Amino acid sequence: MSDLAVNMKQVIGVRFPEPHRGMSSEYCYWAERNTVSIGDWVVVKVNATFKCAKVSQVGGFTKAERDKACKWIVQIIDVKAYDQKLAKERAVQEIRGLLRERREEMEDIDLYKRLAKDDAVMAELIQKLTDIESGKEVPLLDMKEDSDTLL
Repeated sequence: MSDLAVNMKQVIGVRFPEPHRGMSSEYCYWAERNTVSIGDWVVVKVNATFKCAKVSQVGGFTKAERDKACKWIVQIIDVKAYDQKLAKERAVQEIRGLLRERREEMEDIDLYKRLAKDDAVMAELIQKLTDIESGKEVPLLDMKEDSDTLL
């Protein structure tokens, strides 16, 4: 291997999450120089499958430890981009929920207004609601009694 190729890679230590036991022992892999940091998540090939591992060490290995590295990491996981996608999706869902609520309110208001054209009780109740929501002082009477007097 040429000196240039050796200088383009570095040995890193990774640990695999183990259910109920924390993290595994450290394993050594190659990575392109200056591309990973401690705490980064990476994909590595283990036997015939791919696994996620957390970078636990970058540099500072003995020659014997460096010699244990025999595979490259496959990819660095962009956790920040993933978190941003999740945040964006949550925002979209929240806005859609607010839009649905507002649409339902507007549909209700439109229906009430159409009904009020032919129903004096409905018109009076809508007027009270509008006054209350606009902050006007409105005597709050028992609505049942109120609607009976309007009939």
